[in-house]
Amino acid sequence: MEKKILLVDDNKDFALLFQAKFSHLGKIECASTFAEAMRLIHDQSWDLFFLDHTLDEHTCFELIPAIRERSPRAFIMIVSGNADKEMAIRAVNSGVSGFLEKPINESDLQNRLAAIGWYEAHISLDDKNRSIYVSGNSHSLTKVEYMILRILMDKKNQLVTRIELEENIWGGRHIVKNSLDTHLYNLKRKVPELKGRLSSIHGTGYLLKI
Repeated sequence: MEKKILLVDDNKDFALLFQAKFSHLGKIECASTFAEAMRLIHDQSWDLFFLDHTLDEHTCFELIPAIRERSPRAFIMIVSGNADKEMAIRAVNSGVSGFLEKPINESDLQNRLAAIGWYEAHISLDDKNRSIYVSGNSHSLTKVEYMILRILMDKKNQLVTRIELEENIWGGRHIVKNSLDTHLYNLKRKVPELKGRLSSIHGTGYLLKI
């Protein structure tokens, strides 16, 4: 299941950039006002929050009790351009997972998320850039590698037959014998994190465990 992320920030340009840059992390929604943030927090459970420290006449700390009530297992990151010692102490006491400085550095974000175990068992495909993100690492894919993973991701934890893969990728056209096996072998070499998750079921098909 795709993870759900809520960004609370009144800078709409920053929010749009954040959504575009970090879409591989999960499904990102944005709230630009305190009232909108409270509504979204109560409407559903979330996996991760990015909270701008100051919003309208409020601070992000006023949102945390509602977050803890509705999404008790969610991680919370505070995004701020001027974090100080007092804010850091209050954040620790509130159970916040960490701080991020604006503008957000992608490496810093990955390190923060890795520290809280966000990438554990997390695999996502970037359809636009034809790449895969596994455990925080990005790998570019060939067209065929991408198609293989898209089919297996759409049917994750289910057996996909060799015939189904070949027909969806090559549309019944003649292909070199063992072509699919070669692409899968190369895919595992390119993305070592898949080795324990992408299994070949002898004589039947393939299984991607997520």
